[in-house]
Amino acid sequence: MLNAAPLGLNFWEILLHFVNLAILIVAVRFLLYKPLKKFMDKRRQNYVDAENQSKALTAEANALKAETEQAAAQNKREAVTIIENAKNTAEAEAREITAKAKASYDEIIQKAKEDAESANKAEMAKCAKAVADVAISIAEKLTLRELKSEDNDVLIDQIITGWIGDSTPE
Repeated sequence: MLNAAPLGLNFWEILLHFVNLAILIVAVRFLLYKPLKKFMDKRRQNYVDAENQSKALTAEANALKAETEQAAAQNKREAVTIIENAKNTAEAEAREITAKAKASYDEIIQKAKEDAESANKAEMAKCAKAVADVAISIAEKLTLRELKSEDNDVLIDQIITGWIGDSTPE
């Protein structure tokens, strides 16, 4: 060996060790580090993508929630409007039915009054005719014979009693 260095190493051996170390570093870099770094970067990107997707889905869910709440509020307003319209319609129909019933009631009462008045007039006419008949009958009997005032009263009472007894319904 040419010049022996301490520890039994010479220049060429040290150079050979440096070359081997450089080859080992390059080999480890290409065989282990780059694939491992590529795998870790891909894994990190998957996590970032999953987080972005999660944020997007959360935003979409919040948007759908807001849209659903808005639709529910709109439906509630429509329901209130429909209920109010139905209530107003029912009240209008009730007023119309009440007005018709009142008009019908007024007509029935008017007809009943007219019928009662007509029946009253007919009964009054019958009574007037009956009174006239009684008066004629009394006058005929009084003219047939001359009586005293007491006899006239008895005769009138008999005629009225006979007339009332004949017209009483059975």
